Amino acid sequence: MILRYEYAWAHRADIDAEQMKACMTSFLALPMLMVERENSKSRAPKDIRKYVLTAQISTRTPLRAHVGVFFDQSGTIRMNEVITYIFGLGGKVAPMPVITRQSVLLNMSDVFVDPMDIVAHAVPPHRPKSNHHD
Repeated sequence: MILRYEYAWAHRADIDAEQMKACMTSFLALPMLMVERENSKSRAPKDIRKYVLTAQISTRTPLRAHVGVFFDQSGTIRMNEVITYIFGLGGKVAPMPVITRQSVLLNMSDVFVDPMDIVAHAVPPHRPKSNHHD
């Protein structure tokens, strides 16, 4: 799947958009970025760079950024990792952004499609029954 998220900060968020843009550019230029992932059972290194397709600032006032990520059986990037490694904000984000998933695309025979398009093509259109006889 490909997922697209919007990160939106309050109008008065004290975040330097130029510095954030520079961090995004640097992150996207990396061939890989290994981070230590921890869960209830273990710790393991994970390359999170491979999951990020796009990252860009869409508006500066209020600050909004869009990130496109890849998700498969091996996982994806976590939201806190986006804030820390792509945006370069680390643990100093106050306030936290509102994160909204804006789209989902599914891989269907090596073509990425919106699942709603699949449903629309699979279900015949609703035709109201007529009360009069033709």
